[in-house]
Amino acid sequence: MIKAIIWDMDGVLVESEAMHVQAEAELLKEYGLDLTKVDSTKFMGMKLSEYFGAIGKEFGIELPVKEIIKKHSETLRGYYSGKFPIVPHAPEVLRELSKKFPMALATSTRRRLAELYLERLGVTDCFQAIVGGDDVPHAKPDPGIFLLAAEKLGVDPRDTIVIEDSTHGIHAGKAAGATVIARKADHNKSQDFSQADHIITDLQELLNHSTVLS
Repeated sequence: MIKAIIWDMDGVLVESEAMHVQAEAELLKEYGLDLTKVDSTKFMGMKLSEYFGAIGKEFGIELPVKEIIKKHSETLRGYYSGKFPIVPHAPEVLRELSKKFPMALATSTRRRLAELYLERLGVTDCFQAIVGGDDVPHAKPDPGIFLLAAEKLGVDPRDTIVIEDSTHGIHAGKAAGATVIARKADHNKSQDFSQADHIITDLQELLNHSTVLS
């Protein structure tokens, strides 16, 4: 029986992936790297420290990850608080589902940035727990972020729905024992959805989804 919902954020509640890559590409130019020369989409869902480390390995160099993250985080504050487009129907769907289920946010993004975005949407009160990438030692596909979110909600992770958009996130949700619903959109068409239990293209589908309503 489904007792709670755990949401990813980027690519699920905020259309940030394309602009993320744009911001990262501009930043990495300062270090002599052309991000267009590698497939950065295969690192979707990673926490920033692992993401930039992986990008460095693709180019065969060791990047000053902490320095890059500090610069990137300063840029992202403005993006989350006003620039990133909101996924259609996100606020309404969150409010409607929060009437029936306790909910948590479990995002690879730093928690403070996630809080800024929820404040912008006016839906902070829809969530009983917020877990950011800086709250766990390992990134997705490690299930730790979803296990911690379930623990904070006081539910068995096997009684949760995880809503994700990346292969890493889907694998993390399944490893936690959750039912995983994947949101498919233009930004993630190349991702592997084979491990997801269900696939949606519009968040409004969740309001009529048999798995959510059962």
